[in-house]
Amino acid sequence: MIDNTVQEQWWLHEQKLVNQVTSTISWYSRQMRRNLYAQRLSSVAAMVLGVFAPLFVVGSNFEVFGIDPNFIKASAIITTVLLALLEGMNRIFRFDHRWSACFSARSDLKKAREHYRIMQIGQAVGGPTWVENLETLKSAFFDITDKEGRDLLQSVIGEGSKNGSTSPSSKTLDNSTNLVTSGT
Repeated sequence: MIDNTVQEQWWLHEQKLVNQVTSTISWYSRQMRRNLYAQRLSSVAAMVLGVFAPLFVVGSNFEVFGIDPNFIKASAIITTVLLALLEGMNRIFRFDHRWSACFSARSDLKKAREHYRIMQIGQAVGGPTWVENLETLKSAFFDITDKEGRDLLQSVIGEGSKNGSTSPSSKTLDNSTNLVTSGT
């Protein structure tokens, strides 16, 4: 039998972890909505600017609908600069990647939390199975948030991998795999 103060300490530890998981789920939800909205807004803006930029360039050599060609030239320059800035912003902030990564992390955390809740039914607070379930949730929480963080960093700084370069750790892994498979 486990002492009541020990059970209370375990229960407090559980509440802290579950609250942390729940607040992280809420954070991912907010980030997902913000990045989805920014991605959709920037995509529509890029599409609109992309349609008007060539029209302004073509129309800059003559008067259209009584509009001064100098105004059309200025509009062409402003539109192309805005389009370039918008595309640069999309590449830097990676709204498309961020909202989907937040969605995946949020979904995985919800699954882990629900699985934990189901597995705790009928378990004595502080008992071996109860503690094992708590440790499994804690491990899943850190695995999911760490993976999302690594994915974010990889998407921001890992552009070199698109050009065929790999990280030193993946080269080491490839070399060790070759050693094992070649029998040397």
